Amino acid sequence: MNFSLRSNEGSCTKCLFWVLLLLISCSLFSINLSGRAHGQDAVETEAFDKAFKGLSDGSAKVRGAAARKLGQLTLNPEIAVPALTFALKDSDMRVRSSAAQSIGKFGGDAKFAVSFLIQEVEKINRRRDAVGDSAEAKAAYRATHGVIGDGVRFMSNETHFLSHCISTLGKIEADPDTVVPVLIHALKDDDEAVRGAAAGALGEFGADAKNAMIPLIAALGDESQAVRLRATEAFWNFGPAASGAAPALTKCLNDEDVTVRIRAAVALYKVAPEDPNEAAVQVLMDTMRNQDWPFRADAAYAFTKIDAEKVTPDAVDALRDSETDEHEQVRRTATLTLRQIGAAKTADGPSK
Repeated sequence: MNFSLRSNEGSCTKCLFWVLLLLISCSLFSINLSGRAHGQDAVETEAFDKAFKGLSDGSAKVRGAAARKLGQLTLNPEIAVPALTFALKDSDMRVRSSAAQSIGKFGGDAKFAVSFLIQEVEKINRRRDAVGDSAEAKAAYRATHGVIGDGVRFMSNETHFLSHCISTLGKIEADPDTVVPVLIHALKDDDEAVRGAAAGALGEFGADAKNAMIPLIAALGDESQAVRLRATEAFWNFGPAASGAAPALTKCLNDEDVTVRIRAAVALYKVAPEDPNEAAVQVLMDTMRNQDWPFRADAAYAFTKIDAEKVTPDAVDALRDSETDEHEQVRRTATLTLRQIGAAKTADGPSK
């Protein structure tokens, strides 16, 4: 499926960018007044002013820091979001990545950026599609886009940017009919970071992304642990509308990765709440006896994601046993979980 915008629409988009930049630049003098209107203190207003101006600095390092700062502040979205959207066109890919990530932090106030984010995704997709399927061609393509990371686990700057664009599309309350097809396409990307971001973004839409059910089920069997993890988590928000995914999620209970098994157990409770899900309970209980304490704590915490009435007596007993775990974090997590599900009230003694 081709998600490209027509050329005349692209020209209009460029014109709109310049108009917006002019309007925003002309409003710089009123940022202090805007800050007071939003109840911001002088420190916040000054920080916003500095970050906003930093987006036009000659140094890519400064521009990137400015984009990240605007995302931390999340102030004046009517000014910040268009400015960050313009930064999606920055000459430095790392600045563009920071801008895309920061846009997502504005949530529903960043809907303005939806079409521009999609444009960037489609532009990269067209370039990648033109490369072909040969390993040599793909390697050469990646070599021209630089790398970031420690040299062991890395991704191209372009992949980093694309992943952030995809993730952000799931965070800004965009129209699912517009965005979901783009995310489904991203689930088939060669880069696991992009596929994982797409699975996570689809999870944000939940049942509104019903057309993504089959692709997400396929992602449960992805070769990448990170993608399988994000796909299992995505089904948390689908609820019973994704009951058809139960068989595939049940298979994930035997995944080689412990965290995927935990997430799949919770997902089964979400998509099939009327089923006993005994296998899912057993996975969580078994994990609470894992030799690595972070997994034990994660399994105990997972019960907070399940309706209290669905937590079995055996699971409650396992949580009580975890209150005497050798590691403090596991003990604390088990106690908080018991309190949250209301089981601590029936314990033999007060939880510590």
